Amino acid sequence: MSTTSIASSTSATSTTPIASIASPTSTIPSTPTTPDHPASEQATAALPQPHLPLPYLSSFPLLPIPVGDTVKMTDVKSIEFSGHPSESVDQFLRGFELAFRSQEKKEGLSANSEAGLSEYKAFQILRNLKPCSEAVRFAHRLPSNTMQDFDELCAALRARFENSDEIEEERRAAEELFLSLWQKRGQSINDYVKLTKKIALGMSVENQHLVATQFVKGLDSRKLRVQIMSGLSSHPTVKEAVTKVLQVADMIDVDCGPMGADLTDLDKSEEDEDLYSLLWRGKPKKKMAGMKQKENGNNSYGTDQKISLETARIRLRSQSFF
Repeated sequence: MSTTSIASSTSATSTTPIASIASPTSTIPSTPTTPDHPASEQATAALPQPHLPLPYLSSFPLLPIPVGDTVKMTDVKSIEFSGHPSESVDQFLRGFELAFRSQEKKEGLSANSEAGLSEYKAFQILRNLKPCSEAVRFAHRLPSNTMQDFDELCAALRARFENSDEIEEERRAAEELFLSLWQKRGQSINDYVKLTKKIALGMSVENQHLVATQFVKGLDSRKLRVQIMSGLSSHPTVKEAVTKVLQVADMIDVDCGPMGADLTDLDKSEEDEDLYSLLWRGKPKKKMAGMKQKENGNNSYGTDQKISLETARIRLRSQSFF
């Protein structure tokens, strides 16, 4: 082959477009540049399209996907608890219990299947207590074995902070009702007993004897009230006072129903009389007649005495006159 032919073939090869060699897209006819087909679209059609990932939006950051189908216990988060009366310790602990129960079910675990699981759950509770709060101070005073046991820690927190706001409101309402614990006129003893029991539920154990004493003092029937107070102990319980009132009311025939009428229907003057006169008001007619006859005899004897004394005075005056 001559030098001229080699050079011509080399020049012919060099004039071949590179795009036609590198990609089969060179066979696609070029799109004319028109308003309907801009130049950018033409260049895109001429080049191969690689598989690019979806665009990453900085305003919506992607969250890390946990490994596997379940979320680890380290991802369990809850609100902080400080022990304030406005907070609910039951909701605080309930959130942890539900999260742990769901996780154990997914992973096939039980409370005792993994060493240190109870201590780990207790640690999750402690780390969500608000710093420098009453809940933290209370937890630090607990024994170490309680702080390392999930069930014991939950029981201790519930016993200290459970429904503190509601309990305080109930105590305040009970104290207000205690000051006005009196049996209203026409109110049955049974209704009065129900009211007393309701107030006693809101009072502390130390003040139960005060409720029992006020319950007896507030009885509308004076006859029933005096008989109960005479046999009541110095520190009676509400149950003791209620039982005794119902028994004595049945014995002295004081109605416990809402339409019952007892000694409260008597006049003011009769209420001021002592129990002796009240008990003797219903004596038999024979005894009353005998007492009246004796009283009349005493009255006649006094009249004769006055007559004889007056006669003696008249005689003395007549003798001194002469």
